[in-house]
Amino acid sequence: MLLFGRRQRIDDEARDFANTVANMVAVALERERTHEPTLPTNDELAEASRMASLGLLTASVAHELRGPAEQ
Repeated sequence: MLLFGRRQRIDDEARDFANTVANMVAVALERERTHEPTLPTNDELAEASRMASLGLLTASVAHELRGPAEQ
């Protein structure tokens, strides 16, 4: 009823097209529902490790600038 008025008859081609689209949407939704999260790649893990190291270095430098270590 959304695409066609009440008095207009839906032909077989339009009905088949609508069924195909509905099936494609159903398949996409089912894939999304059953999709398991993927594990990070080695490149992503390496980048995360570099960012963690940089964060630790930055925190150490900031700590020293706020209150230098006594010698």
